[in-house]
Amino acid sequence: MNKGIRILVFLAVLFFCRLDLCGQTKTNKTIDSLLTVLESSKEDTNKVNTLNELVSQYRVINTLDIAKEYAERSIQLAGTLGYKKGKANAHLLSGLI
Repeated sequence: MNKGIRILVFLAVLFFCRLDLCGQTKTNKTIDSLLTVLESSKEDTNKVNTLNELVSQYRVINTLDIAKEYAERSIQLAGTLGYKKGKANAHLLSGLI
């Protein structure tokens, strides 16, 4: 492989690694914000939606054990509230984990 191609491959790998790190940083900030919202949330449909969004975000960074815990909490709360759409979304997300 000539030197020009090696440099091009190296730059491509560096570029894609950088994109992955930026995505994870954004996801971590989103998770932090959602956790802050969750702490102050009442037991209502907004909390179910926040839990479901946390499940989605933890799936993105492949932290599936935590995602599963939040999905179970969401299913439980949505059932208690009679919030069918939230419960369905939580079941869907749980199935994707």
